[in-house]
Amino acid sequence: MSATAAADPHVPEHRFETTGGAYRVRIARPSDEDALRRMLEAAAPEDIRFRFFRHARTFPHTMVEPLTRADEQRHFAVVAEPADDRSRVVGSAMLVADPDGAGAEFGIFVAREHRGRGLGTHLLDCLKLEARAHGLPCIHGLILADNADMIALARYYGFTLAPDRFERECLRAELPLAAARG
Repeated sequence: MSATAAADPHVPEHRFETTGGAYRVRIARPSDEDALRRMLEAAAPEDIRFRFFRHARTFPHTMVEPLTRADEQRHFAVVAEPADDRSRVVGSAMLVADPDGAGAEFGIFVAREHRGRGLGTHLLDCLKLEARAHGLPCIHGLILADNADMIALARYYGFTLAPDRFERECLRAELPLAAARG
């Protein structure tokens, strides 16, 4: 991802409105670490396993910091806050460019009480926009095979899903950006 994007983010701060509420979506920053930690600590253990592929009850800096990294060279991250409570983060999405530039890995987490409102899809739209802006041909990620919500989102969005060659309990989701919806 290009260094010039930091001064002119491709996904500017904006308001995202749904029938279930309004959110402010913006580039993540290091000062979001405590709010992200609170969101994760309040999550159900199964939700944490689905996002991080392991159980965790505490979230050290090394686990949360990547969710705040938006260096615009290889990492991009956004957060979603309720429009009426900017002290809380209720959604997080990140994109990490592959070293060879062949694509980028994505990750998304939306707090359970904010799911089903289109927020995850919107965060994925933000990641897709950023990947396209940096000329990346696809986005990809691993999804645990029992994560029905994420599998449904990936299918809705047009990702191809196939068993992963290395992680047998995972599906590899891949979306060529030329074919992506929107």
